[in-house]
This record gives sequence, structure tokens and C-alpha cells, in this order.
Amino acid sequence: EQAKAYVEQKTCREWRGGFLCVDGTPSPLHKKPSWHGKGFFDKNSDYSLTAQVVIFPHNLHIIDYVIGVPGSLHDSNIFARTRVSQHPESFFGAGEWLWADSVYAAQIWCVLPYKRPAGGSLTAEQRTFNYNLSTVSISTNILSSSSPSV
Repeated sequence: EQAKAYVEQKTCREWRGGFLCVDGTPSPLHKKPSWHGKGFFDKNSDYSLTAQVVIFPHNLHIIDYVIGVPGSLHDSNIFARTRVSQHPESFFGAGEWLWADSVYAAQIWCVLPYKRPAGGSLTAEQRTFNYNLSTVSISTNILSSSSPSV
């Protein structure tokens, strides 16, 4: 309930059902692993392990997680390994969802920002939606701001 109140205070009453956020973050490795090393090469041209966390945005408490996944795996593929993704009915009731960034798959329980269409632009309403979404989901970026090398 505190997470819902936080979301409502940051945005609007209609968005209080979005009480969880998800994001992944790489932890750079010191060097290429000798066993299946190429699998750890990530989108940032580093060798890394990835952690995926589902959190309450108001206090950053972790609700679900996957850790130690090779950096080459996409965030949406890692998220598919979480209990939240595998059993959303255990986490969400009617009118409840989590916030994610645009690399995740949209679901009835997973709300994403609008993407700019190829060769086009977002409408003013879509830009406003994305801005307000960023005020809720920014908390997950705090977790991934600077991971030390492993």
C-alpha cells in the first residue's frame, strides 16, 4: 500500500496500481571468463554478469531477482526467469502492474514507455506519459548507476 501511495503522490491516482518496477544492471568482470567467455560479452562491449531486480519504488526493497546471468542475455530474456514474470497472478490483482523500460515485453501487468516510431515523433500526450513514468521508474536506475567490477 505504501508503494501505491508513493506512485500516486509522484504521478496521479490512476497510476497507483503500478506499484513495482523492474530493471537489469550489468556488473563488469575484470577479464573475459575462460569458460564460455563470449557469452559474457554485453551490449556495452564489456564482459559482465547481470542482475535483474523487481523492486518497490518507494523504498527500493527487492521483491524478486535473478543474479549471475551472462551479460550477453537481453533484459527481457532475464526477466522471463523471474517469478514475477512466470507467475504474475501471484503478484498482481486486477488493476495492478509493474513499470518497465522499453526493452521489456508489454503485458497486461507490465507497462512500458512509448517508443518513438521510425521516422516519426511521439505525440505530446505520449511524451507526457513517458515523463511521468520516468518519475516512478527512476528509482531502479539508482540501483544500476555504478556497479563495481567483479
